[in-house]
Amino acid sequence: VEEIEVNYQGEEFEFGFNAVYLLEVLSVITSTQVKLSFSDNQSSVLIQDPENSQFLYVVMPMRL
Repeated sequence: VEEIEVNYQGEEFEFGFNAVYLLEVLSVITSTQVKLSFSDNQSSVLIQDPENSQFLYVVMPMRL
């Protein structure tokens, strides 16, 4: 289990990822920050590199 600090405003919730899929995305992002866009903890998550808008990654969260 890893917990990360985020800048987020809204109702608190949890979601989890298959670590392999998440690490694959993070291994190609060169920025020290990433942007995650999501509507709820059951929907896909769009992951973006704030320094390179050409790359978009979609990862499905796991049910907890």
